Formats: sequence, C-alpha cells, structure tokens
Amino acid sequence: MIMSIRIFYLVPYFTLFFLIPFFSLFAETGGGNVSGGAREGGSRFSNPLNAEDITQFLVQIIDIMLVFAIPIIVLFIMYGGYKLVVARGEGKSLEEGRNAIFYAIIGGVIVLAAKLIIEVIQSTVGALEAA
Repeated sequence: MIMSIRIFYLVPYFTLFFLIPFFSLFAETGGGNVSGGAREGGSRFSNPLNAEDITQFLVQIIDIMLVFAIPIIVLFIMYGGYKLVVARGEGKSLEEGRNAIFYAIIGGVIVLAAKLIIEVIQSTVGALEAA
C-alpha cells in the first residue's frame, strides 16, 4: 500500500523529467537580438504533424492510433483463440476466450469506426464549403 502511494506521487515527477527534454527537441533555436520586448529569430516550435486544420490533425492522430491498435487487436484475438484451445471444454476458460475475442472485435470496430466518422465529417464539411 505504501509503495503504491509513493509510486503515485513519483509518476508526475518522472513524467516531467522525461517530457521536458523531449519537447525541447522540437524547438528551433536561433540567435538574435532582442528589440522591443520581442526576440528576433528566437526559439519557436515547429509543427511536426504539418496539419493545417483540426480535421487533418484528427485524421493523423487516428492513423497513428491504427498503427498501434491493429496489431494489439490481432494479438488479443490470438490470445482468445489460445484460451479456447487450452480450455478443453472448461466453462470459465471458454468464457474468457470468447470474451477476449468478442472485445477485441468490438475494439477493432470502434477504432475503424472512428476513422470512418472522421472521413464522413471531413467530406461533409468539404461539400458544405464548396456549396
């Protein structure tokens, strides 16, 4: 119990410790003179995704999510199949295997539906802008 409380309090510190150097990698630094309170040629953040609007940003995020989600879904389907084979007719293990496969398929449908919903919204907004 005490160990879990200590870990709970240490997670934000380690997160900041590792994220601050990561964010500084995206900063473009440049020398320059400070004039009028503004720095000329100073540090600025570049956009690593090159998204021009929120829909492009969401599409890129969902594409990244798909890269990670599809293999995880396949692994859970394989895990469910393994549980079914190893169950040998045992009720509890059969149910665990069926649930693993069922929830993996539901998760896959949700991930793919998110991509589909963004595509539909993007095409609808594009059609409305053209009209």
